[in-house]
Amino acid sequence: MSNAFQHTQNSSHNLTNIRCLQINLHHSKTAAANLSQLVLNLCIDVVLIQEPYAFSANSPVLSDIPPGYTAYHHLSKDHAYGAAILLRQSLARPSEITAMHRDNFAACIEIKSSSLGTLRFASLYLRPTIPDFQPLSMNAFNNFLPLFQ
Repeated sequence: MSNAFQHTQNSSHNLTNIRCLQINLHHSKTAAANLSQLVLNLCIDVVLIQEPYAFSANSPVLSDIPPGYTAYHHLSKDHAYGAAILLRQSLARPSEITAMHRDNFAACIEIKSSSLGTLRFASLYLRPTIPDFQPLSMNAFNNFLPLFQ
């Protein structure tokens, strides 16, 4: 990770307003680096990523995670077609976060905190080449919902 990433705004803000960003990185290293700086500049709390840039390994590692953020995913060797979530560490303590990933294409977290209540975030990537993505998306949501009850 580059040390060039800098916080350019005051990162403390009202936690009743959570700043979220959704983006498809198209598996681009440059896009991943630019996203890291943008997240810091705009004080984004939660980033939902599709087609992330990751280093191939037994367990792929996301590139350019900004300082002060944690990545949540269940990426596989097919990570170019996956989903991930970046979460600002100051938003919740690790004990308040539950990762509920089921597959490469779906990342989901639940945050339970006294200050925020219960929040759930899901990042899902469905390839445009899938002729009928409704059964796949319904299966993903049906698998996630019981985990949070």
